[in-house]
Amino acid sequence: MLITAHGCSIGVEVTQIQTPPEERESYSWMEEIVRRAERAYLDAGGPPVRVQLSFLPGTNLRGVDRREAGRSLAQFLLDPPGSVHSGISSVEPRNIPGPLSGHVLQLQFWSEPDPGPWQCIQAGPVEALTDEVPAAAIARRTERLPAYRNKGFDKYWLLICAPPENPACRFEDGRNFSPSTIESPFDRTFFYDGWQMFELGNRK
Repeated sequence: MLITAHGCSIGVEVTQIQTPPEERESYSWMEEIVRRAERAYLDAGGPPVRVQLSFLPGTNLRGVDRREAGRSLAQFLLDPPGSVHSGISSVEPRNIPGPLSGHVLQLQFWSEPDPGPWQCIQAGPVEALTDEVPAAAIARRTERLPAYRNKGFDKYWLLICAPPENPACRFEDGRNFSPSTIESPFDRTFFYDGWQMFELGNRK
């Protein structure tokens, strides 16, 4: 990402907190099922709707046919008893048919004037935001900094993100978290989690 301000060119490297591989894989399967359901629903000409789906904590979807799961969910929303109408509808998990049966914690949907987002809303643990969390992200990007500097920008910033929509990336302040003491070789380094932003280290 390139920012130009007051005649100064700033290259911004954006990185997300790295979560355990098994959590990333599990969440990506959930997201793909929701995306497939949305595409199938829109392709079938369903009325505008907003959908929020959450899966049972720790559920294992590796054996689920994602294409069939998405198609089945879309068909459920197109036909009674899941057909869309005004007002929020909540579906009992046991009433959800097809491959997702036994995997869903909650399904809610409601009509919208225009097609709304289909979201995978997952509960997850809230981790303490300790110095080690952003420090590890900085360390992963530091080795790329010489290549960044070869691009000829005036400044190089690093933005570390913990996207709140990912249940594995929810953090709260740790008692020992001290943004100003976390060292970074970038000219400026920031941490952002959707609600708050910290600058890490001393501004150069």
